Amino acid sequence: MEHEGELRLLADAIRQARIEKRISQEKLAEMLDVSTTHVRHIESGHRKPSIEKLVSLCQILDISFDQVVKGEPRPVATASERVLNCMENVFSEEERNLIADLIEAAADRRTSK
Repeated sequence: MEHEGELRLLADAIRQARIEKRISQEKLAEMLDVSTTHVRHIESGHRKPSIEKLVSLCQILDISFDQVVKGEPRPVATASERVLNCMENVFSEEERNLIADLIEAAADRRTSK
């Protein structure tokens, strides 16, 4: 990943997958055994992960290596996922999980009618 554009694709793919999995940067750092600052640098494109950490990221975030490295498209985010993505810096992880549960319950109720 020598090119800045490729590093940006990698950073964006990792960040999007982490948010969709509702994992905080702090929790991901803990799971990878790195600092939160290191995760922030990876997600901002200022640092590239080692191969070992990249493999771990793919496993933790349940994404394929191709999705991350080649920038293959991920499935389109649902409305609730898009809302949660926007709220990442506004609410705590616990609050976002509660909101996600409410959105899911409302969607289930709507489809059961």
